[in-house]
Amino acid sequence: MKNLALAIAAPLLAVTASAQHVGFQVAAVTATSGTQISGFPCDPFSCTPATVMADAGTSILLRTKGASWQPHFLFVSNQTLPCVTIPGFGNALMMDGPASVTLLDLTWAMIYVSGVGPVCGGRIGSTYFDLPAGLPSGAGARMQLFAPWMTVDGPLWTFSNAVDLTIS
Repeated sequence: MKNLALAIAAPLLAVTASAQHVGFQVAAVTATSGTQISGFPCDPFSCTPATVMADAGTSILLRTKGASWQPHFLFVSNQTLPCVTIPGFGNALMMDGPASVTLLDLTWAMIYVSGVGPVCGGRIGSTYFDLPAGLPSGAGARMQLFAPWMTVDGPLWTFSNAVDLTIS
């Protein structure tokens, strides 16, 4: 197993988690392609990462559906992996280290969406993430959230869908 998977697997829980849902969406605007959206916060987990392009020096919008007012960590790495399940955690890790990890400062709102994508309701957290200016065209990274999903037994730490970001 790869380095990042081992670092996260160290505090394994005694149970193997079934797939849970922590949603993740990235929205960006490019000068050439307009608005790009990676999916919907309520999309089911998939081992196929979504893709989105963004211009260097702009802000991208990150949205999540998970346990509101709980810590949500954004992992970013240019080292990708196929789905690596880790006993005790929901869904699968889809990147390898080294990775940068950022605690997101999310604003939460009640949202209900129907008619586009899966019917989605509940608390959606959002924040903006500034991309550095000067990133070269074609540079890319994989992003994935790591956050708790609330169960009757308490929080279950869960990986979101992955999003591959490419600089346009």
